[in-house]
This record gives sequence, structure tokens and C-alpha cells, in this order.
Amino acid sequence: MQLPGRSSRVVLDAVVASCLGAVYLWTLMPGTGYSGDTAIFQFVGKVLGVSHAPGSPTYVLLNHLWVSALPFGSLAWRANLLSAVLAVAACVVLRHLVEGLGAGAFASTAAAIAFGLTPTFWTQSVVAEVYSLHALFVAATLLLLLHWSRDRRDGLLVAACAVYAVSFGNHLTAVTLLPAFAWFVWHTDRHVFARPRLAVVVVAVVLAAAAQYLYVPWRCADPSTPFALANVNDPASFVAFVTGGSFRGRMFDFTWGQMLADRIPLYLADLWHQLGPLVALAPLGWIALRRRRSSGFNTLLALAFAGNTLFALGYRIGDIEVLFIPSTLVVAVWIGCGMGEILDRLHRFPQVLRLALVAGVPAALLVAGLPEVNRHHDTAIQDSLERMLTALEPTGAVVLTPNYNVSGFLWYELIGEGWQQRGLYLMPHNAGESGAGLAAFVRAYLVDGQTYRVPAQRLEVPAGLPVYCLCSVEQRGVLRNDGLRLVRIMPSLYRVLPPP
Repeated sequence: MQLPGRSSRVVLDAVVASCLGAVYLWTLMPGTGYSGDTAIFQFVGKVLGVSHAPGSPTYVLLNHLWVSALPFGSLAWRANLLSAVLAVAACVVLRHLVEGLGAGAFASTAAAIAFGLTPTFWTQSVVAEVYSLHALFVAATLLLLLHWSRDRRDGLLVAACAVYAVSFGNHLTAVTLLPAFAWFVWHTDRHVFARPRLAVVVVAVVLAAAAQYLYVPWRCADPSTPFALANVNDPASFVAFVTGGSFRGRMFDFTWGQMLADRIPLYLADLWHQLGPLVALAPLGWIALRRRRSSGFNTLLALAFAGNTLFALGYRIGDIEVLFIPSTLVVAVWIGCGMGEILDRLHRFPQVLRLALVAGVPAALLVAGLPEVNRHHDTAIQDSLERMLTALEPTGAVVLTPNYNVSGFLWYELIGEGWQQRGLYLMPHNAGESGAGLAAFVRAYLVDGQTYRVPAQRLEVPAGLPVYCLCSVEQRGVLRNDGLRLVRIMPSLYRVLPPP
């Protein structure tokens, strides 16, 4: 059924927003946890700090405005809720995109909700992360390009350039859309490249969007910034940080043989995990778009899909599935178009039956994904941290962490929830990397009375505080082998004492 007019689109948007909004609220993580990055994103906006490279200034500034304006809920919950709101917005925009390609009301609504319930996107929509905003930028850029290709209004093209340029400040994989973007503009109307006035406006928009990265040196140079995972003090370090230089060695890290034998099967398995049998509708959607004389936009989608997928496949990281989210969004567009093609052929069927068929798609994804994604009761990390911090010395203490994730969780408690004001400090997981090793670093503080600096917090930890560790078995062995004594206080928490 195709409902006419603007009011119908508002109703359909409300259906998408209410369905997904209810699911995301139901499954939202109530506190800190999930990963070290998530924990840092839960407080870095509040304090206007700098997250890991490339800094994500768009997300951090938006996070700051959101958590500052929302008058209720814990800091972690408010940051998690921002992801849910952005995810709902991304799916609403996706619905407009699929409908604009001729899929119809039912199919576009089902495709948008289905994408919103794919396990990886859903997971990133209930914790503080940058990926729901990334999906919103991708969907909005594609929608604006679609409207521009039909209306040829300069304002739409400038808007598409602006949205796309700003998206670089959220996640640098936005660059994988650039070949598709440039090709589509050239294919649709190459004469725009020969119009100086329009070119000046676009360049000005791009430079204005790039200026957001001045946030990084500004906050790094400000001595009052309470948290910065960066050491940006000259142009070279600035360029290295904002281009993700620390991760460059992991990019394009596989041979073509490895790509064919391992990485592509990995992606296909992930795609099936996200969408299951719905993937079979994507080729039909491709054919439907060609039949509707949307072959140019079809190629845009294909280039966007290929650029993102190939880059992600060549990137050696553990949580590779989050980088596939834009590719899954493109596949969801094709699925929506394929679903619309099927519903068009079933036009003689009762509307109630067609509605039931379409509603069954997101319902099946909801049932399948809920056990994996639901984080409503995921409070174990938050609870254990609070128990541990409460058990520490009321006059102050130092806590040695075993890895980046635990450091992130503790940074959230210390900086986001104010535990540092009670005299608690972090001895980060990498404390001994630049010196003689972990045991020597701890001994220097505990036995020799030396102070130490936490670079991320720009502070010098005073000497003389008791030392505790949340160390791994291996790290505890290293400390004991150096003569330090460990006394168990509670599960995973040990007091570190000088040699007898």
C-alpha cells in the first residue's frame, strides 16, 4: 500500500521511530561497560576531552551538547541513549531513501526497521559509540545525492557535500564513500565541475567542515583538559593523529590470496549473520533499480558497498564487524527495493496479508537478535567497579589496570563519576612500557617514593598512596617475581606491598 502525501510519510517515520526507539530503550545498556572505547565515549564529551585517534570531534561535541542538556539519568546512560537516538534517525533517513527509490511504504518501512535490528548495528545503538552517527551520515549523504540527481538544485548538492564533509569528523572510514560520491556527481552532471562559483561554495563548505579538527590541538594545548589520548604539539603529530596514523600498519594488511580464502568468506558469514535469508532479496532489488531507470544510483550504491567492504576486509582488527555497517546499510537498500518488487507483484493480495508478510521480517530479526544484543541487565562491570572502588582506602589509592578496557572503565568512574576527587588514581595498563618494565615501575613508586605521570590525564600522581592491582595472572606473576607481595582483597583485586 502506498500512502499519499506528506502526512503519510510522517506516519511511516513515526512507525520506524517508535518501533526501534522502544526496542533500543528496552535493550539499552544502563551504565558503563562493553569496551574501553565505549567507557571513554561515555565521559569524554562531558569533559570536552580527546578520545583515541583520530579524535572524532563531531561525535565528541555532539555528545557534550547531549549529555549537558539531558537533565536525568547517569552520565553513561545519557551517552548510551545518544547512540539510540542517532540510530533511530539513521533508520528514518534510510526509509526515505528506499521509498525514494520506488519501493513503496510497506517495503521501505520494513527495510528500515530490519536494518535497525541487524545485530551489529543494534549492538552499537545501545552503547556509547560512533557507528550509529556514521550510519546517519552515510544514509543522509545518499538521500541528498538522490534528490539532487532528480532536481539538480545546487543547494542539494552543497548540502550533500556538507553532510559528507562533516562525517569525516566522526569516523575516517567515510573516505571509502569518496569514489562513489565523485563518480555519481560526474555521471549525473559533469558540468558542475566547470562552474567556478559552485566550486568555491563547495570548497568553502569542505574547509569549514575540516576546521572541526582544530578541536584536537585546542584541547591538547589547554592544560585544564582533564583527559586526552593524544600528544598533539606540532603539525606532524597533528596530521598523524587525525589521519589515524597509529592504525595505519593494520590497513591493507592482507594479500589477495588471503582476501579470497579468508576475508571474503568472513564477510559473507557476517552478512548472513546480520540479515539471514533476506540477503536473497538484494539481487532482486538491484534488478528492480535498473528496471526503474535508476542504474546510475545503483552504481553509486555498488561503489559505496565495494569501497567500504574492501577497506574493512583489508583492515586487521578484532571487531571488524562494526566497519561493515555501511555495507549492510547499502544491502538493506537493495533488500527494501527487492521487497517492494515482490509486494508490487502481490498487489491482488489483501493488504492485511501483505502487511503481515512485511511485519514478519523485522519481527523475526527482533526475536533472533534479542538474546545476543540485549544489554538492559548488563550491569556486572558497573557493579564490580563500584564495589571495588568503595573497598579502597578512603584517604586515596592507586589502581594498576591489566588492559585498555579496564583502564577505560576506571577512567569513566574516576573522571565521569568523580571518584578521582576522593583521591583515587589510575596506574594505566601500559605504565611500564617506556621504562624498565611493569614491576620496576611499580617498585619505583611503592618502594622508592617516586611520583609518576598519567599522560592521558595530564597529572602527576602524588607519592605515598597504597597500590592495588586488577592485574592478570601473568602480571601478578611479574610483580611477585620482583619481590613484591600481593594480598587478595576481593575477587580480582589485590593490595601490592613492598618486599618484606
